[in-house]
Amino acid sequence: MRTMATVAPAFFLGVLVWAGPALADPTYDKCIAGTSTNSEWARCGSGYLKRLDRALNVAWKKAVS
Repeated sequence: MRTMATVAPAFFLGVLVWAGPALADPTYDKCIAGTSTNSEWARCGSGYLKRLDRALNVAWKKAVS
């Protein structure tokens, strides 16, 4: 049990690092390219999260129905 508790976080961190570049979308990339401050990056990230949330809601509705 203890082994799983120590291996699982490292595994998921590895997956996130590996998949990180694939997570962004073109709109996010374009937004980030035109920014240079933390508040602007936060605005880009907020928009990206909103798009992901909408996509998740669409997928959830399909899965439930």
